[in-house]
Amino acid sequence: MIINEEGKFIEDCKPEIAVVDGDTRQVLDVVHDNCIFASHDEEGNTIGLTEEQLSVVLRELKMDGSLIYPDGKEYVTRMLFI
Repeated sequence: MIINEEGKFIEDCKPEIAVVDGDTRQVLDVVHDNCIFASHDEEGNTIGLTEEQLSVVLRELKMDGSLIYPDGKEYVTRMLFI
């Protein structure tokens, strides 16, 4: 997953994906703004996902979560269980 590391600090970037521990259901991190899922070849070059890899990402990326921030704002996000 390639993310915008600065996204958490930019006011207009809303939370998009909550990275959640699959066992404890604890939110480990929150990805703000867009991200890209990619793979790599034997030489370390970034390449696109195979159909099988894409199906794993789509299966694990669930659209059933919401995050409530300390300021009371609620955001609907995708949950990525790892």
